[in-house]
Amino acid sequence: MAGSYIEYANGTGTTINATTYVGVAMTTPSDAPALVLPTTGVLWSHVEIGLHDADGDDTINAEKIKIFLSWDSLGIQVIAGPMETEIAIHKVNSGSKSYGGCAIDLNISPTFPASNPAGTAAPTRGTIYCFVKADAGTDDKVILARMHWYKSKG
Repeated sequence: MAGSYIEYANGTGTTINATTYVGVAMTTPSDAPALVLPTTGVLWSHVEIGLHDADGDDTINAEKIKIFLSWDSLGIQVIAGPMETEIAIHKVNSGSKSYGGCAIDLNISPTFPASNPAGTAAPTRGTIYCFVKADAGTDDKVILARMHWYKSKG
């Protein structure tokens, strides 16, 4: 079996909030040996989300998040989700910093779209957008979104 992941990894992060979904682009990491995400014939296993404090008080405010995946940056060509239930954030303290994270099982085999809706840009092969919404405030940032996939031989 061949497998790898695509990710959004940014130490500065992208601020999320409780009112709207915020999208981050997951692509093949440039600094790690990874296989490019095939467009068919793979199983998307799960998504990992990592959060960091955004307001400087070193506390993760979100207790839960919701996500959905899309082929496009506007969130129009939805692949999976939005989730009906929120996923609990597991929080840890590292020194004076507070981090949080969770994993969401997918177990889906999507197919790259043959066309795109009128008025939207064509999807980029190898890029998936993860849209995240928190249950509290605007004081947290997504610093990691990683989607794992694998492909059977054959």
